[in-house]
Amino acid sequence: MAPSWVLLDRQVPFPHDPIVTKEEDVLVGLGCPPSDEEMMQTITRYLHTLKPDAHLVDPPNLSSLRMLPPMNTIPPLCSGVTSARISSSDKNLVALYAGAYRPGTLSEGCYLIYDARKNSLSAIPKPPFDRSHDCIGRDSALVVSDGEGDGYVLAELIRVRTSSDVAKAALYLWRSSATEWVVKAGRLPLEICQPIDDFSADMSFLSEGSTLCWVDLFKGLLVCDLSRVLKNNSDPEFRFIPLPHVCPVYNVYTPEGRQLRAEQFRSMSYVQGAIRFVTMDGYVKHQPGDDFELTVWTLSSDLSKWDQTSEYNVGKIWENETHQAIGMPKISPSLPVLSMYEDGVVYLVFTDVRVAGCKLDYKGQCLLRVDMGNNKVQFYPGSTKWIHSPFMASDFSAYQKV
Repeated sequence: MAPSWVLLDRQVPFPHDPIVTKEEDVLVGLGCPPSDEEMMQTITRYLHTLKPDAHLVDPPNLSSLRMLPPMNTIPPLCSGVTSARISSSDKNLVALYAGAYRPGTLSEGCYLIYDARKNSLSAIPKPPFDRSHDCIGRDSALVVSDGEGDGYVLAELIRVRTSSDVAKAALYLWRSSATEWVVKAGRLPLEICQPIDDFSADMSFLSEGSTLCWVDLFKGLLVCDLSRVLKNNSDPEFRFIPLPHVCPVYNVYTPEGRQLRAEQFRSMSYVQGAIRFVTMDGYVKHQPGDDFELTVWTLSSDLSKWDQTSEYNVGKIWENETHQAIGMPKISPSLPVLSMYEDGVVYLVFTDVRVAGCKLDYKGQCLLRVDMGNNKVQFYPGSTKWIHSPFMASDFSAYQKV
């Protein structure tokens, strides 16, 4: 029986045998550079031949997807499309960026939609490039299932550069029954339109079935009701909800020039009928041995107020007998992920990295399940693959064919 939900690695490889793989480097048109249309058609055809392979395990182990090519030959023009990254999921569907493409860029690639119910893939071309458009963060694409049949909508948010003082965004929409993108434009809230420090989506998810949520983990949440746009064929209306006012405000770059990655100590998702935000604000200025709080906030149903619903001191983790038995030092956990169906349960990663001369020595890694309400910590050393980047919670596994 497939798990009801999983912790999912966002990185999706397209494995080839390096010994026998060769790249067909034939250019289209007797050596002439291919057109954008030729590039997209070739990439889309290639992606349609991939076979999805899901490896699903119960949390806290890390589940994964990979795409298996039918042969060990990379087709012409597809040498840059050798992996994908998961952007979002909804019910039986998972949306992926194939290749280097990200919203609002010219990079090579397109979208993939994985249907767990059918164990099938669909390739969707990227929206037409517009020089007046710009990216609005690393993760601004969301797939929305119709909840009944095979239909879905893929939504991509980008920023529109204008000469006026009015900040705008474009919402690109692709229906599963369509053959082209439709674009809708709307005004962005003034709160997120600072000239130096604009909103940038670190992650995205759905709430209430059709509310699109884009999250800047340094600033707050941008939402849009997709059902209203589709039902009325209207332009999108955006609303911004800032993070809890007691949360520290950070600059993306530290005084030492180090770039902060908010995903290392913050996350947000839709859990048990509410939007929840987990943060470890002591992570940023943490010194070895100093404890700090792991805090969960819950947003009210009218999106007007944050309430602190759980808190747990990291020092309790260090005092745990298992933590001491495995020899893990008093280091900061990272990459928090909220459980999909359990209030106050957070998964964290402990990575033991020490300085040895001029090199970093990786001693070990383990994944933790912290039940904040019941003061229970469970350690799973060596139970997952090495975790380098943020992962996500998804229930697409419940629809997987077994």
